[in-house]
Amino acid sequence: MELMGIIQSILWVVVMEEFLSEFLRKKPVKNYWFWLGCVVLFLYRMVVMNCAGNVLQNAIFNMAGIYLFLLLLYQGDWWSKLVMEILCFSLSSVVESAVALLVIWTQGSIDFSNRLYGVCSNIFFFLITKVLGLFFSRRTRVVRKTAYTKVLAGVALTTILVVTFLGILNARMKDEILLGISLALVVILGFVDIFGLKIYEILMEKWHITRERERYASQLELCEKQMEERITAMQEVRRLRHDLKNQMVYLKGLVEEDPGKAREFIEESLEYEQGKVQARSGNLVVDSLVNYQYLVARERGIAFDFQLKIPAELPVAAADLCVVLGNLLDNAQEACQKCAGDKKIRLEMEFAQQHLKIRVENTFAGQLVKDGDGNYKTTKEDVKNHGIGLTSVRRCVETYGGEMKLADTDGWFRAEILL
Repeated sequence: MELMGIIQSILWVVVMEEFLSEFLRKKPVKNYWFWLGCVVLFLYRMVVMNCAGNVLQNAIFNMAGIYLFLLLLYQGDWWSKLVMEILCFSLSSVVESAVALLVIWTQGSIDFSNRLYGVCSNIFFFLITKVLGLFFSRRTRVVRKTAYTKVLAGVALTTILVVTFLGILNARMKDEILLGISLALVVILGFVDIFGLKIYEILMEKWHITRERERYASQLELCEKQMEERITAMQEVRRLRHDLKNQMVYLKGLVEEDPGKAREFIEESLEYEQGKVQARSGNLVVDSLVNYQYLVARERGIAFDFQLKIPAELPVAAADLCVVLGNLLDNAQEACQKCAGDKKIRLEMEFAQQHLKIRVENTFAGQLVKDGDGNYKTTKEDVKNHGIGLTSVRRCVETYGGEMKLADTDGWFRAEILL
């Protein structure tokens, strides 16, 4: 095993990790697991480099290895990882082709078996990656599946195919004019990829601004709900103080005349108060939202059961928690109001292994509609101003690299969130 091949493989792993880490978040795993993954990728690269029969096989096996590396150690869904991998290989192929064409132009030919060619290409790509990191915001680390990212992936794939074709063409035809045109075209394609990535960053910045506005609105909504809950609580305290005096007078008479009835009266009063106990998890945001939703559900005749196994502090921003939990419960309330039969909502929250699990279930009536991508669509007539609740929830979940699952079975709608 030659030294230059080992150096080339090490540089390749370093460059891939550096580029992908600029645009994707790493999973919260121990550092030694991540570096172990890098070592495995290096060994995999060495095997591919020495066993692959041709350039195409080499590229396919390398892409498969990188994608597995992304699946295991980086956050995000399969689409975001696939787009970044394609873009990474596109820019890498541009750099490799540019170096190869420059060598052919200056030396007249190139020996692709010479590992020095690969080492130089990886060094240039590493430098380009560091420069890109200076001009691109880290906020672009959330890749969303939109029409534009599909176009971006298509452009990157086209670049890979064109650059590969130009490389093969120039290797067979020793024409200086064709060589110059090919070099210029490769450089242009590289700038097209970078320009496309910059446009994506601008779109993502706009998405972040929209999301910040949503977070601000959710904080205002939380304040309003907390104020309503406090007003309701103050009114309840005044009522209890008024009723308590009469109850004490009545209880005093029962104690003197019939202690047995006095005991029954006390037990009935305790049962009544226990039936009014609401959320007491210690987390102010969750307790406020759940208590507010509990009061609203009681007024609407909806049975609202909840189970909270969470600490007072959660690694989720209060505004994001408002968006996720508030929208899920609002949707559940609206669905239950349309039910002619049972109106039930079940909420379960649990924080375990550094992940927050949220599960909301509710009964519903009618038929739920999905779009072409399998996402649930609003059944309200005002489509423009409705149906954004689940979209906001999905955006928050994507920000934390979490998961969101929706399903409906036997008259129950279920939403499961993992943050």
